[in-house]
Amino acid sequence: MPEMFEESKHLVSWRDKENLLEKIRYYLENKEEREEVALQGMDFALEHHTYLHRAKEVLKKVKNVKMHPADFKFGVMYDKDGEITLSADEYYEAVSQMIRE
Repeated sequence: MPEMFEESKHLVSWRDKENLLEKIRYYLENKEEREEVALQGMDFALEHHTYLHRAKEVLKKVKNVKMHPADFKFGVMYDKDGEITLSADEYYEAVSQMIRE
């Protein structure tokens, strides 16, 4: 996760068992620093890495995908007879509207 979070600012990781124990001892003795890392990590995650952020990224990618009903069922709604009831564009707009709400 180095590309997503900054070590010792948003989270604390470890290399091995000894390093883990060392960091546990350190952060148990340094409550303010431990709480600051936790708060910074939570704030950063809520600002950049929520399900809403992921959904928006997926929608950006899906919007540009050309789908054919014979090849893909993702993004297209079918009725019980296998007939398309909602196109990919309609699906995209419906999902986008839900995200905006």
